[in-house]
Amino acid sequence: MGYAPIHNAKDFERRIVIGEAAESKYLEFKAEYAWHRDDRREQGVECARDVAQFANTEGGTILVGIDEGVGASGLKVASAVRGVDDPSGLIGWIEQKIRTSLVPATVSRHCVNFEVNGKALVAINVPPSVHLVAVWDTERKRGVEYLYRTDHGKEWMNPDEVERHLMNGSRAAKLAVMAIWEKLDDAARGRPIVLVPPIAVQQEHFDPLWPTMLRRWIEHEPEGESRPNLKHLGDNELEILMYGERSLGHLVRVPYAYVQAVWVTSDSRLALGLSVRIVRAKAEYHLEPV
Repeated sequence: MGYAPIHNAKDFERRIVIGEAAESKYLEFKAEYAWHRDDRREQGVECARDVAQFANTEGGTILVGIDEGVGASGLKVASAVRGVDDPSGLIGWIEQKIRTSLVPATVSRHCVNFEVNGKALVAINVPPSVHLVAVWDTERKRGVEYLYRTDHGKEWMNPDEVERHLMNGSRAAKLAVMAIWEKLDDAARGRPIVLVPPIAVQQEHFDPLWPTMLRRWIEHEPEGESRPNLKHLGDNELEILMYGERSLGHLVRVPYAYVQAVWVTSDSRLALGLSVRIVRAKAEYHLEPV
């Protein structure tokens, strides 16, 4: 399961089972942020790190007011609903720390409070950011931190990872595909996707008298000849499985850099606008510039 914001008690009950729900790449539990005590500066930096880790990965939710324990798998699990004393004050403090400790301070987030069993909780919902989000301790001014999230918690990026993230021009396309794919139900995901331009077929039989340039003549493949289904969303590319009478189970990998547009069709299918064309030559597939 990917990023799924928690906005209210119903969302909480669907996602969180006390004693079972574990932290993940998309979810973190916090007993509290000590925002009204003497160590609140360190707490502010910690809050900024928590937000940045999700913004720099695939999004996630921080649930404040949840005690944690260790589950059988070794991961942290929600052990009890502790609650927070002043949810409105806490949200105001969180917003202030985001504005002063994160760059850009306009990072997208949605902080809400709601009650579970009569106790107030605060959820910080953080969508993935196209731009790299940095943590800057404005009081100490001792450098900038870049974090990301794994199934086991937050990690710090090294300089090479920061550079790759900054140079990753295909991240926006990846996030756009993921956002739409997560919203589709199982039935829609099981249907063939729409490709623009459509799959083409390269002629298999050539007249030897044809000029070389005509031997690569491309025509659109008949409807239903190869039905593309999205199999997997990887870190750098998406995998499309071609199946049909003559192309059962052939896998085509398309880098996100080639995805120019993504949308949902009127019949609830994922559609991808590509800067390349998927071409079938005999039983094999390859990518060619449009």
